[in-house]
Amino acid sequence: MPAPRHRRIHGHSPWDNSGRVDLRLEVPDWTKDALCAEIGVEVFFSNNAGDHATRQAKQACARCPVRIRCLEMALDFDEWNDQYGVFGGTGPKERRALRRERAQQEVAA
Repeated sequence: MPAPRHRRIHGHSPWDNSGRVDLRLEVPDWTKDALCAEIGVEVFFSNNAGDHATRQAKQACARCPVRIRCLEMALDFDEWNDQYGVFGGTGPKERRALRRERAQQEVAA
């Protein structure tokens, strides 16, 4: 399942001046069609890239109707904070490689 993002409420950050955190999360509408919601998040956030859970997550992504949208969202993550999880059928190392490839294509264009 895609990582939810903190939503800005009325132009303010999730952290207001009083130090309280607004925990209302903004989740894209397309996630309701994602297969990961039916499987369980622990499969998509395994610690070992080659383990059974990771393979199971990638197999689910291969059948998911919103895989491309999920991958596009994951590629928009800040690369330094994108160290865990399977999104759009890719792990963190695969997403880093895709980002590098995309950057090289933008430079060449």
